[in-house]
Amino acid sequence: MVDMKLNGRVSNQAVVPPELELKGLFDLDVDADIWLHFGDNSTELPDQAPPPWLADSSVRRNIRLAQEIMNCHREIEWCKVEHSNIQSWFMEEYCAVLHALQVCSSGM
Repeated sequence: MVDMKLNGRVSNQAVVPPELELKGLFDLDVDADIWLHFGDNSTELPDQAPPPWLADSSVRRNIRLAQEIMNCHREIEWCKVEHSNIQSWFMEEYCAVLHALQVCSSGM
């Protein structure tokens, strides 16, 4: 990214992150440089206002609620399919028992 900035392929206001050391990058160390936050809001957010999903707690809560509603709709559809499968299975079992009873009663 440094080369891109020097060649003018990105904005002069772009913040170049520090170069990461590859050694130990995947050690899951919370103190590793990959977890560092750099820059300030003026360079990251041009209008200096964070997006609502980040700053507004009611928006975050509503996103969670919307996700919960979508999950519930999926669960209802899954339950309908399971209900149908159980009905089909029970009908097969019922027919098998009836057939077995008929065979037993006709054989006596």
